[in-house]
Amino acid sequence: MQVYKWEEMPTRDGATNPSYKLEWDRFNRKTTSEYLQWQTKLVSEYKRKDQFTTHCFNMIWIFPNSSFDQVEISKTMEIASLNVYHDTQSGMMGHGIAMGGDFTRSFKNGNYLVTETNAQATDFGNASNQNPPYEGQFRLNAWHHIASGANMVEYWHWHSNHNGNEMFWKGILSHDLKPNRLYKEFQKTALEINRISPSVVNHQKKSEVAILYSSDTHFGNESMDPGYNYDWEILRMHKSLYKNNISVDFVYPENNNFSNYKLIVIPSIFVASDALLSKLVSYVKNGGYVIIGPRSGYCNEFMGARYTDQPGGLSQLCGITYQETTKIQALSLKENPFNIKQETNKIEAWFELLNPTTATPLAYPDHKEYGKYPVIVSNNFGKGKAIYQGSILTDELQEAIILDACKQVGIYELQKNLQFPIIQKNSINANGKPIHFYLNYSDEVKVVKNVFGKATDLISETVIQNNGSFTLSPWGVAILEEK
Repeated sequence: MQVYKWEEMPTRDGATNPSYKLEWDRFNRKTTSEYLQWQTKLVSEYKRKDQFTTHCFNMIWIFPNSSFDQVEISKTMEIASLNVYHDTQSGMMGHGIAMGGDFTRSFKNGNYLVTETNAQATDFGNASNQNPPYEGQFRLNAWHHIASGANMVEYWHWHSNHNGNEMFWKGILSHDLKPNRLYKEFQKTALEINRISPSVVNHQKKSEVAILYSSDTHFGNESMDPGYNYDWEILRMHKSLYKNNISVDFVYPENNNFSNYKLIVIPSIFVASDALLSKLVSYVKNGGYVIIGPRSGYCNEFMGARYTDQPGGLSQLCGITYQETTKIQALSLKENPFNIKQETNKIEAWFELLNPTTATPLAYPDHKEYGKYPVIVSNNFGKGKAIYQGSILTDELQEAIILDACKQVGIYELQKNLQFPIIQKNSINANGKPIHFYLNYSDEVKVVKNVFGKATDLISETVIQNNGSFTLSPWGVAILEEK
C-alpha cells in the first residue's frame, strides 16, 4: 500500500492494510468526539448554572462501523444518556436494559438518563413487528432502568406518528390519542416513581467485577474477520454475570482504576499497547483475577503482530505460549470439567494450539489431532490468577467459568440462591441506606427470601424481616430499603 501524495490516501473501504483501516476508524471517532465536545463547550458558555449538557447515545457501539467514542465525548458533559431498545413479551429478559445501563453508567462512574426507550411496539416502515409489552412489563422495565442507575426514563414517544417511516413505532398513546392499556400502566408507574423517588434517585452501585472494553479491539477483530465476533462475546460474558445477579461495570484501556475490582473479564484484547498489557500484568501480580479470551495481546496498538511469544505480552501472565491457530467446527470437551449439560460442553470456530509453561490445563477438546492442546488454562501469577480461553465457548460453558471465578474471589455467596428470572440489584441510596431491587422476569408468581436486614418494601410499604419472605407477582417489582 504505497502512498506518495495526500490525494492517494484511500478511504477505509478502499484500504487493504488493517493498520490503515484501524487508523481510519480512530480518525472517525476522534473527529466525531471533537465535534460533539466543541458543541458542548459552546452550549456550556451560555447555559445556566442549573442546566446541564448530555447526549442521547444510541447503543450503536455493539454494531459494525460505529464512529462514536462515548467515553471521550462524555468527558465534557455533566451527564451521560442512553438510547436503548429491548425485548418484550415472552422473549423479554431485561438483559438489554442492564447491558446498556452498565455501559453508560461507567462513562462517568455515576447515574445517567434514559432519553429514549420502548413504549409500545417498535417497527420501521410497516406493521409486521408489533410486539407491545404484556401487562406489567412496561412497569417492570421502567424500574429496571432505575435499578441500573438511571435518574430518568423517557420514551419514544408520547404519541404515535401519523405518517412517515416510524408510523408504527408506537408511543405511549396510539394514533387515536386516547388513554389506553399502556397509558394506564405508564400512569401507575409514574405515580410510584413520584412517591418513591427520594429513596432511589442518585443511588450508587458498587461493582467488584468489570468488563474491559476496547474500541480498537472491536475494529481490529472486525478487520481481520477471524470468525470471532467481539461484541457478541461481550454480550455473552455480560449475560453470564447478569443472569446470576453479579453487578458489573465497564472499564476502558485508559482507565486507571483496575485495582477497584476483584475480577476483570476480558473477551479479547487483540489490539493493545504495551502499557495496557503491563497494567493488566501488574493488576494480577498485585492480587487481581482475570479471565482472558482468545487473540489477546496478538497485535500492538498499530495492529502489527508482535514478535514475542503469543499471547504477546501476556504469555508469562497466562503461563502459555502458542504459534498456531486453526479454524474448527464445534468440538466437545473431553469429559465434563465444568459439570454442565453435555450438549453445551463445547467450543467452536477458533482454536489456539496452547502449550502450557506454568499454567494448569482445565479442559481439552475431544479431537484426534488437537486433543493434546488445552483450550482453557489457569495460571497463578504473583498474588493473583489468570484464566485464559483459547477458543470460543458456548454460553453455558462461559457462564460456568465466570461463576467459578466469582466464587474464588468471594463475590458469589450472597446471590447464590437468586438467578434469572429473578433479577436483584443492590445499591446505596442518597440517604446512605442499602436498597435492593427485585425484578421478576417471568409470568409466574415468585416467593423471595430477604437475606438482608429488616427492610421496608417501598412500593407496597410493608415491612420485611430479615430471613422473611415476600411475593413477586408476574412481571412484578419490589424495592427493599433497609432500616
